[in-house]
Amino acid sequence: MGQYWMLLNYDKRISSGHLGKLGEFWSSGTGNYLFQRLIVPAEPLPSHTIDESTKGIVNIGEWAGDRMICVGDYIGDCPPDAFSEDELKEVEANGNLYQLADYRFRGMHQKKGIREGEMEIAYPEGRSWVLRNLSKKLFVLLDEFQASDCGDVEQILLSHICWSTDPSSSMLHDVTRGTWAGDRFDITLIENVLDGSEGPWKDVTEEVIEKIKLIWDSENRRPEESMWMMQKAIQAQMERQKAFGEQAPFFTLESNL
Repeated sequence: MGQYWMLLNYDKRISSGHLGKLGEFWSSGTGNYLFQRLIVPAEPLPSHTIDESTKGIVNIGEWAGDRMICVGDYIGDCPPDAFSEDELKEVEANGNLYQLADYRFRGMHQKKGIREGEMEIAYPEGRSWVLRNLSKKLFVLLDEFQASDCGDVEQILLSHICWSTDPSSSMLHDVTRGTWAGDRFDITLIENVLDGSEGPWKDVTEEVIEKIKLIWDSENRRPEESMWMMQKAIQAQMERQKAFGEQAPFFTLESNL
């Protein structure tokens, strides 16, 4: 059957649920979903009352600074230095990290979207943005990455945060021991890196582009040639919803920014 995968926000104990084989959702259209949750707004957003009417609204940046990892169900260990001793004991008590998330984490259920006008405040046009690995003090220039025709935030993360003991992934290029697995991330304005207030950062844009080009080439396709993969993900999502109703965890396949 092959190895199935699951994307986790460990700190918020949120799981994507079973996503299938890595090669099947590598380009499934989740980049916007991740972007909205990782972005640190350029300007403070208006405060809102939280009540039943706002339940399910996406809070921009709600995952910024959290640990993220995509785990395979054949996992037998955890990334070094990603978890505390107590956290590792909880993992062991539940079998492995995949099983812990399956049993104990809540799902990524469908959300209503963003409040009107908030994205224009959070992400104004004409500014330069970076994806930061906060744990390792690395950054990727998003304008340069997007110009390389290598995909979006989805490909940057999935090429670095996957983790399993078994290399099976339905992909020719092995990404199953990701060097960023379990690290903390955000998306912020480039000036927040260049001002030096948080110490030195390393630009890894070229390295990331080269790595992801190798992955696309090994898969013999480019992002624009992968529509069938998105269609397959949508079909799988519909089947999960039919089987489990509204409680089925899934990624919303939203259009790109």
